[in-house]
Amino acid sequence: MTTKSKLTIENIEGTTTKRALFNNKCVGNLIMDVDGFYYFEQSESIRAYWSAYALRQLATKLNELNKGWSKGLSNTSAI
Repeated sequence: MTTKSKLTIENIEGTTTKRALFNNKCVGNLIMDVDGFYYFEQSESIRAYWSAYALRQLATKLNELNKGWSKGLSNTSAI
């Protein structure tokens, strides 16, 4: 992925999974796990070197998606 690669996220209808695309090419999915947090799963067919720029875009998107859930967990008190 080059530094000019632009991340686009598409919702997959009827699921909590989101498709991650760089320059309109699907590179993987952002999948909500049983813990409620989203994780990136790279497509098995993708063999690429990832730039810090591309990884930062993915990390930023994951942080955005997980922010509300993370914040909600930190506001709960232990029983």
